[in-house]
Amino acid sequence: MLYSKLLGAGALLAAVAMPTVANSADAYEPVSDVWTGAYIGAFGGYEWLDADGEFEGAPLSNDTIDGFMLGSQIGYNHQINNMVLGIEAELAYSFADGSFDAGGEGAEFDQNYLGTLRARAGMVFGEGDSTLLFATAGVALSDFDAEFEGESAGNSHLGLVVGVGVEHMITESVSIKAEYNYLDFGNEDYDDAEGEDVSYDGHVAKLGINFHF
Repeated sequence: MLYSKLLGAGALLAAVAMPTVANSADAYEPVSDVWTGAYIGAFGGYEWLDADGEFEGAPLSNDTIDGFMLGSQIGYNHQINNMVLGIEAELAYSFADGSFDAGGEGAEFDQNYLGTLRARAGMVFGEGDSTLLFATAGVALSDFDAEFEGESAGNSHLGLVVGVGVEHMITESVSIKAEYNYLDFGNEDYDDAEGEDVSYDGHVAKLGINFHF
């Protein structure tokens, strides 16, 4: 499943880049190079995740881990004509939690943090190249705690993240952005809480601000 998502992310990035590659350098005169350089910022968001797995051999019922998150990001962009390529790392503290049923017993989940490392590719448009429409894909790491029948366990999950977003320069050095991410985390066992093959997947919507250097 992770490989199919990765292929889909590649296709999404290619779809964003192809219109730019198709035009020659002479066909586009950039107004400015406002996006090239490093940046740092902060964001807030909301997350919805579904959990799958078994506790004491009983499958989890379909329910949602959800909640707000607050985090920061750092990255670098390079603008080539009307195309922007970049890399971004982010780390967020998560307030997401949820309750599931497994064989008539309750299972509680808490997400502690979410980190991602992603490539970005997009196109600029508007007056002064002030607006960036981008696609993004990379890896994600998150830490979860689970409690079942009074026993608790924690584990970190490595996964895939893909998404799209829009970012707009409101001054020469400050931008605001809106972004959507899809997350898919691989299976891990929670032995101390009798959990097996637990995985998570779902969605994050974010609003953020960046300061460019």
